[in-house]
Amino acid sequence: MWGIDFILQLLTHEEFGTLQNWIRKDNGWSYGLEPDIEYEKDRMIWSIKIPLNSYSVVKEIRTKIHKRIQTTIVDSDLIALTRERLLLQTSFDYETISSRLDRAVFAINTAGYVQTQTDYKTWLAKVDKNYIATLYTKYFTPEHMGEFLAVPKTV
Repeated sequence: MWGIDFILQLLTHEEFGTLQNWIRKDNGWSYGLEPDIEYEKDRMIWSIKIPLNSYSVVKEIRTKIHKRIQTTIVDSDLIALTRERLLLQTSFDYETISSRLDRAVFAINTAGYVQTQTDYKTWLAKVDKNYIATLYTKYFTPEHMGEFLAVPKTV
């Protein structure tokens, strides 16, 4: 679960995300990307919603998105920057009793046990491009991904 979130951070973070920068900042094609992870008892569904208003842009993104993802997951500097940013963020994630309880309930529902701040920091310290590449192969390659395009009827 943490690994998928880490990859989504690499891709969609508002400031550092490579897809975010390419699609929104560099080209102005979308007002923002919306990453999401849903957990059920026996499966996880991750998604990146990219609101667009032009089918030609959809085609452009479809032809280049996988190459962009592949370039991102081997960027050691970006991985280190993301790891450090998430490490610093843990101080806020576990700051209050309420936030600790929320994270504990979430962990029980998704992993089956309480994952502590120490567990997360230990895991985070080990994240490198080899680990990210393994997750990419399992969850992000084109054969493991689907696409959905909704086009509104013109009035």
